[in-house]
Amino acid sequence: MRGISDKTPLDKLEELIVHDKRFIWTAFSYFMVFLIFLNMNIVRLPAVGVAVSFFFFLINSVFLGNALFDEKKPFLRFSFGGLALIAIICIIGWIVLIIYNLDATRSTLVLCIVSTVSSIMNKVSRYTFSIEFVREASKT
Repeated sequence: MRGISDKTPLDKLEELIVHDKRFIWTAFSYFMVFLIFLNMNIVRLPAVGVAVSFFFFLINSVFLGNALFDEKKPFLRFSFGGLALIAIICIIGWIVLIIYNLDATRSTLVLCIVSTVSSIMNKVSRYTFSIEFVREASKT
């Protein structure tokens, strides 16, 4: 039976990925995009594509889940982060498709943009921005 202080493997993985100060996981995400590009153009093995895409989705789902759904439980953060990742990939892919044809190179560009957006959202989410409106009382 688990105690209150015990963390699940998903909690530990999320903490490891989210609290990266030197952008190692972001660089790893870019490396996964590069491997996806190589697989689409040279290797063309489905097993390689599935494995590399799994790690790409894992990293970026954790980034987006932490940025957008910080108050939820870890499994929900991961699930909603994955859904947000798919939505962002679809939106950016659609924009690229409208501008020009979506091929292997532009698909890689879409994945790079998504990696950048999810990493920036993860870093910015640590800082809270509050805007307070102060209303002056009229002196009448």
